[in-house]
Amino acid sequence: MIRESLCLQQFSGDIDLGTLADLTAALDRILGQRPACVVLDMGGVDFVSVSGVGVIGRFVADAAAQQMPVSVVCERGLARTLRLCRLDPIVEAYATLEEAVEALQPHLLH
Repeated sequence: MIRESLCLQQFSGDIDLGTLADLTAALDRILGQRPACVVLDMGGVDFVSVSGVGVIGRFVADAAAQQMPVSVVCERGLARTLRLCRLDPIVEAYATLEEAVEALQPHLLH
């Protein structure tokens, strides 16, 4: 099976107990679609709860098991949180959408 697609999923606002189900559903849909790679654009996210970080970490681990690289666009605060939660070895965080997409280029067929 050849996968050539890049999935871009954008999030904004707060990721907390009130929005966790929506985040989980969106990420589950992505896993079901099995794109070649994924960019999670969290540049518009103001707050991520510990539970939200856990959901993101599980998604990235599940995507890796499907050989689906993931890049995350986020502010420095969320990137720091990902490092503190020891997710930085599996979550590639970038400051801009352009950087995140560029990092995934080797995984896309031309």
